[in-house]
Amino acid sequence: MRTLQVKDRPTTLAKALSELGRIIKTLHVLRTIDDPAFRRRTLVQLNRQELRHRLGRRVHHGDRGEIRTPLRQGQEEQLGVLGLALNAIVHWNAVYMQEALRDIESTGMALLAADIARLSPIAWRHINFLGRYEFLLPDAVANGGLRALRQPTSEWDF
Repeated sequence: MRTLQVKDRPTTLAKALSELGRIIKTLHVLRTIDDPAFRRRTLVQLNRQELRHRLGRRVHHGDRGEIRTPLRQGQEEQLGVLGLALNAIVHWNAVYMQEALRDIESTGMALLAADIARLSPIAWRHINFLGRYEFLLPDAVANGGLRALRQPTSEWDF
C-alpha cells in the first residue's frame, strides 16, 4: 500500500484504482435501480442476515444482548462463543430440515425447487432458551441417529 502513495500524494496508480472503484460502485447503484430481480435477491439476503442477527440477540439474552466486557479479548471470546452457538443451531436445523425433506419426498409429495429455495435453517421457535433442560439422549440419538420427526396435527402446524 505504501507504493500507492508518495509522501502525502497518491500515485497515478492509486488515482486509477480509486476511479475504478467509483465506476464499479456506480454500476452497482445503476443495476440496483434498473433491475427489480436484483433488488429482490438483495432484499432476501438482507432479510436472512437480519434473521441471523435476531437469533443472535435471542441467544445472547443476558445484559440485554449487549457485550459489556471492556477488554477486546473478552469481547472476541464472547463473539466467538455466540458464533459457535449460532452455528450449532443452524447446523442442527439444516440436518433436520434435510431429513424432513426426505420424509416428505418419501410420501410421494412433489418438492418444488422454488419452495426449497425459500427455506432457511435460521429458526428458533422450537428452542427452549430459558427453563429446564434434559440431557438424556434417546437410544437412537446415542447410537448416531436422529430424533423422530414431529408429525404436524394440521396443515397449519409446522
